[in-house]
Amino acid sequence: MFVRTGTVKISRSLSNVSQNSPEKKLFNQQKKKKESFQCSFLAHHINAIRIGGLVLHQQRVKICVRGTLFETFESTLGNFPNTLLGNISKRNTYFDELRGAYVFDRCVNSFDAVLFYYQSKGTLAKPPLVTREQFYEELNFYEIDGVIDERHMEDLYFLKQNDKKNGDLPKGCFRSTVWKFVNFFNDNFLQTAYTYVNLLITLLSITAFCLETEPSLQFAKIWIYIEIGTGIFFGIEFIFFVYSCPNIFQLRRSLNALIDLASVIVNVVYIFLYFLVGNKVTVLIRFFRVIRVFKLTKFSMALRLFIYTLYKCSNFLQIILVTGGTLSFAFAAFIFILENQFNKYKEESAFRSIFDAMWYAVISATGVGYGDIHPTTALGKVCGAFLLVTGILLFCLPQPVLVNQFISVYYLPEIMCNKETLRKNAIMKMRQTMLGEV
Repeated sequence: MFVRTGTVKISRSLSNVSQNSPEKKLFNQQKKKKESFQCSFLAHHINAIRIGGLVLHQQRVKICVRGTLFETFESTLGNFPNTLLGNISKRNTYFDELRGAYVFDRCVNSFDAVLFYYQSKGTLAKPPLVTREQFYEELNFYEIDGVIDERHMEDLYFLKQNDKKNGDLPKGCFRSTVWKFVNFFNDNFLQTAYTYVNLLITLLSITAFCLETEPSLQFAKIWIYIEIGTGIFFGIEFIFFVYSCPNIFQLRRSLNALIDLASVIVNVVYIFLYFLVGNKVTVLIRFFRVIRVFKLTKFSMALRLFIYTLYKCSNFLQIILVTGGTLSFAFAAFIFILENQFNKYKEESAFRSIFDAMWYAVISATGVGYGDIHPTTALGKVCGAFLLVTGILLFCLPQPVLVNQFISVYYLPEIMCNKETLRKNAIMKMRQTMLGEV
């Protein structure tokens, strides 16, 4: 009664106020806001009831992954009917009637990303606690195809370029046969024999280059004969390689082709200068003859992968080198000052300049420690000890990064394969043993 009386009094008092008064306008504005809020609340309430009715009519699916229960809608999994979870017949093989759910003994963290893949209709993100190799294993199990990390696109291109058996063969029977020989397909006895002959000639060329530097053997005539013979062999091989190449415009992107071309050019220049000026060949030409060592990469896929790993980790290695150089310079400056300012016998100090101190800093930080120079003062020894510990910690950082990248590329073809094999499980165990759970 009290509230109604107050309301009546207020309404009567406002009725006596003119329509154009500020009090009347304020009352009307508040009344309109209240009515608008009530209409909006009623509309949202009706919409929520409608959506709730739709949700209640959808069939729910329970999925248990190693004790963790997930729940989603049947229509959500139906977004991708060709996958394991989207296909009802495939999914029913994992149904447990006692639990009333589909049971999977798989990685829980990976399944969280897989379920989000269905809910978002195609958005896939690798969880940070799961390795890329293990994540690809889970994708293969759930039959999610056509999904690959962008960081692996370049890796797959590199593997495709090095796997010439899966590449296009040149047109023509003779060109195709020559291409298989010069690329070491090893499909038959003759191709295998040619591979070993090529390897022996390459090793002979490298061995002759090393023996030629011996003072007692450097004037022997046999070295130039070996140089001419190996040069003719590698020149003919390169001509056949260019002749049988399916796409000659791709040679400029082939590292092996560039190495072969550089080796042939250096060989021709060296022989020409030898007969022109005798054995007094410039040191620069001798240096470039080292290029033939890289011809060994043609015989080892692991060696090519190692070089590719260094290339992929070049940014990280640059950071390590810059950091190591900065620390070496800083410690070298400290040691130089300590050894010269706190040393009673300055003329006996081994650190006559900062360059000498930097040499000591580099060999100490890398763990070599030749012992040719060393600090003699107490403060210098303490600074050297800090330098040694810091260097060990710094240069241990690249090891897991390089190993992780090498293993990722080396086993990428098998990881991307849809077939489950014991070898793939052994790979995962080996990787976890070497690197631990990431």
